[in-house]
Amino acid sequence: MLIAVGLISIISFAAGYQSNDDSKNDQNDHQEWTGLCKNGSMQSPIDINLLMTRIEDFPNLIFKHYDVLGTVIAGNNGDTGCFQKYPFV
Repeated sequence: MLIAVGLISIISFAAGYQSNDDSKNDQNDHQEWTGLCKNGSMQSPIDINLLMTRIEDFPNLIFKHYDVLGTVIAGNNGDTGCFQKYPFV
């Protein structure tokens, strides 16, 4: 779990993610939401059409490089995070 939290922090930093309390995407800025999202409790502002969804069975996830300890070399190429040895699922 600690490794996952660390990787998320590194990936967010490498990708240039910046949290901004004044952002239009702030979950408290629901005054601009419409329909059920505006009036419902704990609603997502994403319109998911249940008629267009389907249930899929997927094989078990296999995690690679998440158990490796040591120095992580990460960078930002302007589009995404860059890693010397990518963690992946």
